[in-house]
Amino acid sequence: MTETNDVIEAIRTARAIRRFSAEPVTDEELWTILEAAQSAPSGGNIQPWQFLVLTEPEAKAAVAAVYERAYDRYERALLASLPPFRSPDDEASFLRSVRASRYLAEHLTEAPAIVCVLRPAGLDLTLHDDEGPLDIGLPGGAEPARRRPLARHRRHPHYRRPGAARRPARRRRDP
Repeated sequence: MTETNDVIEAIRTARAIRRFSAEPVTDEELWTILEAAQSAPSGGNIQPWQFLVLTEPEAKAAVAAVYERAYDRYERALLASLPPFRSPDDEASFLRSVRASRYLAEHLTEAPAIVCVLRPAGLDLTLHDDEGPLDIGLPGGAEPARRRPLARHRRHPHYRRPGAARRPARRRRDP
């Protein structure tokens, strides 16, 4: 399987893990996760986030309490605004997801580590020009970084049709 197909397979099979073991997470594993998160794309490639790793029980409990209150509100609003399901299987699948999400909200403190993604307070990512703030037409405060075009990179060797022959790599010449 090619590297591109491996990535596609990982994306397709990734699941939201809402139930987890109490097995410790090593510092090496945390650093690997943080290095990957640091590389996530952002509008203008500015990566305006910072990470806070919580492992102390008191800190995890404080964040978990805030998370559970926020999830309570989210769940109530979500369940009150559901459109009809297309099938009983769709409804059953959705309700399993709600139960798993509720479980996470009630058991977050049991996670060996919680990684909080932070954006510096007061950081305004709204672009302005001489006419004022740029209206990009996204409702509900969605950020432009969330919208990505679907296209193949012109020059990057890993972005090619699945099954297409790979061109030989060019040799770099040392100066």
